[in-house]
Amino acid sequence: MKTGKITYIDSDGQWQNNYGTFNRYKVTMADGNVYRFNAKGEFKNNIGDEVVFQVTNTEMGNAKLMQPLEQQPSKPQVLTNSNGISVEGVTRGMICNLVWQGFVAGKYSEDQFDYWAEEIYKLYTRKYGN
Repeated sequence: MKTGKITYIDSDGQWQNNYGTFNRYKVTMADGNVYRFNAKGEFKNNIGDEVVFQVTNTEMGNAKLMQPLEQQPSKPQVLTNSNGISVEGVTRGMICNLVWQGFVAGKYSEDQFDYWAEEIYKLYTRKYGN
């Protein structure tokens, strides 16, 4: 990845592929290098902006804008088993099943079952919302 300060932006026609039609822009950086960027609609940055980008084709001068790491949206980390199933979800399901089995076997009263069902529901909604 590279960084550069934009000093000039020039429209450079259009380009089309399977993902649609893109406007092309030749963008000059403060170091004098010119790169070609594709954008749906208008180019998202302005002259004077400091940008992070990756050169995708050195020969053609093609590049794409990148979000700096601190601005990239973070994805929540979810532990999964080998089948791609949430470990947390499996654990919660096992707890529910144990409580249910205890109730069916007569180990818990209806009040105790209701209590544990409510506690599990609270944990779930606190973590995942309504």
